[in-house]
Amino acid sequence: MASCLIRSMRCFPTIGPRPGILMDTPCRNTGTALALHRAVMSCKETRMNTGSRRCAVLPALAMLLTVGTATAAESPWQPHASILAAARATLKQLAGQIPGGRVEIHVGRLDPRVRLRRCRQPLEAEPADATRTRGNTTVVVRCPDESGWRIHVTGRIDVFEKVVVLGRSLARGERLTPDMLELRERNTAVLQYGYFRSPREVTGRVARRALPAGTVLTPGNVAAPVLVRRGERVTLIATRGAVSVRMQGKALRDGSRGDRVQVRNLRSKRVVEGEVVARGVVKMTL
Repeated sequence: MASCLIRSMRCFPTIGPRPGILMDTPCRNTGTALALHRAVMSCKETRMNTGSRRCAVLPALAMLLTVGTATAAESPWQPHASILAAARATLKQLAGQIPGGRVEIHVGRLDPRVRLRRCRQPLEAEPADATRTRGNTTVVVRCPDESGWRIHVTGRIDVFEKVVVLGRSLARGERLTPDMLELRERNTAVLQYGYFRSPREVTGRVARRALPAGTVLTPGNVAAPVLVRRGERVTLIATRGAVSVRMQGKALRDGSRGDRVQVRNLRSKRVVEGEVVARGVVKMTL
């Protein structure tokens, strides 16, 4: 059995539950397999000559496995796992700055052909851009030895939060009401155009275009309702200190709450600018 196993170079014999019983397990390397083969053959010869049922394969196995482990530990190359672990630790620290939400961290792979000299000192790592606390990012891992090295490791920080989405489809220009809105968990790292965390932030706004159910609402797909329309008569309130004067005017452009629009005073024909404060009302300070 041992000879066949050695020829295949795929496994080697080890001691089984009782002395003299062999089991097949994967071999660590060719040298270990050959050495164990010699140990098994020597054991067999000893048994034939002495009639003993015991042999020294087990001590030989322990010695060879110890040597094999030590050889692997003394590899001159930095283990990829240690580099990725340093990158992951840095991403976790970066993700700790994110308030709330469920965070998932993903670290990319290294090209198996990459070989870097084993570092005698602990590895150092830092984000390539500390302002990127979510989404795709890069970590720079370096060896601080005198003849050290540095390598860029890609990663991604996903942040799952509850955001406002449409509970049903919405027509263009339709006004949003609380019964249309729902809170659902989404990966905000991929929401490049923004989002809302509370239905109160969007209640009363209108859809800029037709939106299907399940759409994440963003500042780009909803707008504040128009309170002043171009060409319509508006009330123009001019204030100075505690004194205010009301007059009639004509809006020269559309405006929502907080927008600044131009208004023509119907009496003086002067064009002034004010802030939209309510439907059909523009306020200006003298």
